[in-house]
Parts: sequence; structure tokens; C-alpha cells
Amino acid sequence: MRSGLFGNVISFCAAILLFYSMAPCQTPGTVNLPSSLADQSVKIENAILSKPQKITYCEGPVVDKDGNLFFSEQMAGIVWKLTSGGNISKFLTFNNQYANGMDYAPDGNLVICEKDRITERDANGNLVKVITSGNTWGQGANDLTFSSNGDMFFTAFNQHFWFHSKDSSINRDYNFTTPSNICFNGIEYLEEKGIIYLCQWGLNKVIKCKVSTDGVVDTANKITFCTINGPDGITVDANYNVYIASNSGSTGGIYVYDSTGNQIGTILMRQDNDPSMNASNCVFG
Repeated sequence: MRSGLFGNVISFCAAILLFYSMAPCQTPGTVNLPSSLADQSVKIENAILSKPQKITYCEGPVVDKDGNLFFSEQMAGIVWKLTSGGNISKFLTFNNQYANGMDYAPDGNLVICEKDRITERDANGNLVKVITSGNTWGQGANDLTFSSNGDMFFTAFNQHFWFHSKDSSINRDYNFTTPSNICFNGIEYLEEKGIIYLCQWGLNKVIKCKVSTDGVVDTANKITFCTINGPDGITVDANYNVYIASNSGSTGGIYVYDSTGNQIGTILMRQDNDPSMNASNCVFG
């Protein structure tokens, strides 16, 4: 999902607390963005959940057309719903106790990375279909992105990423045999630019590849877009600035780059280098 920062909100997932800036006892984070991206008065504020919950590692934030925020509690296999009024509730619970990246397909249905499958759900969470499944996904598919016609790209925490056509007639497995610790973790396709960004968590870098009109990724001529500790979720705004969640074991946050790979800003969640407050994903709403 791409949107400008002007008048909009960026939501991000942390390991323990998410979408809320800081608990009162914690050191607040900081926002350092150029004036073209945000009013300089913007800051991270303390917030308290209206229904306090013990939520573990979170992922996959998406925002629906009504402004509701959905996110996954990864190893618990729960999808949570947070309304604009601050009410939080369980939307879905999976028996396999795993849920990760999510996105909305062009038809408006919610698509969810599960342990060994990717599913499409209606507005009530009912299963519409299993889009694809696999047994070479390591701990499971972890992020996904769509083209306008419903074709899908997705990553898993290993050496692979995939292209899956809307009609399921094509499933391309892009297998990087070396090095052995790539750990793909985050993906964003810019159809109008013909490029795709891929986070290589294990290598601390984000690569950029060209994509043909039929969805073929030119991995042979990939370039390094930026180097960043533990790149995880990724999104792009209306001006093609790139926002990357750093899940690095140090100061967690969102790092912002222009379209050429120059860092232009940061949104840090806290200042005391607590690994539990790293960022795992981000989205505009």
C-alpha cells in the first residue's frame, strides 16, 4: 500500500508493543524527517491500550477502507483488529499458530501468510480460497505484494522468493543458492516503475530488481539499494520514498530513503537500544 505522509498515518509493528508509541515508563522515540515528508512538530507520544493485552511478536500491518488496522501476532497465529477508536479484538486465530505478512488483493479481500499456505479471506475472515501452498518456505511465508491484476510476489525466511500468477498457472521460484544466510524478509513491488524491492535480512541489505510487464524478475542484474541492520517490512510513499523497518537488535525503528537509496530520515521507537522494541513492518493508512 502506498500513500503520502501528508494527512496520513504510518503504522509500524514492534516486537512487544505496536502501533502505539511508548509505554509511560519507556524512553520515547524520535521522528527525524525532512519538512517535505512531515510537519516538524510530529512526534511519538505515549499511548495506552483501551483494552490492555499481552501481545508478543507482531507483523503484517494493513489498513482497510474504513480505517481499521489489522496485524498478526506471529507465533501465536492470531490476527488482531484495531479500530480507529482504539478498540482491539481478535479477528482470526489459526490452528497452526503462525501468521505473518498481510496485504489486500486488488479485489479487496485480505490475504494472509500462514505457516505453509497463503489464504484469501473476506471481510468477516471467512476463507475464500487457498491461493498457494508449499513445503519449502522454512518457518513460513512472511511478506507479500500484489500487481494490479492480482499477481502476487512473496518471500519466506530463507533463500527464496516467489511469483504466483492470479490464475495459479505460473509459480516462479527464485532460488538464491548462495550465500546461505539471505533470509528474505520483506517485499514491495512498484508496478508503475517496473521494480521490486527485496529485504535480505541475513545480509543486512535491501536489493532492487527490474520486473518485466509479465512479472519476470531480473535477478541477474540486481543492485544493492541500501545497507541497513535487519531489514524486515518495507513500504513506499506517493513520492517513491522507501520506508524500511529495522529489526536489528539495536535501536529499532523505520528508516527512510529516497528513491536513489540515500537515507533522508528516521522514525525511532525508543532510545535505549532495547531489542524488544525493534520494528518488524510498516504501512500507510
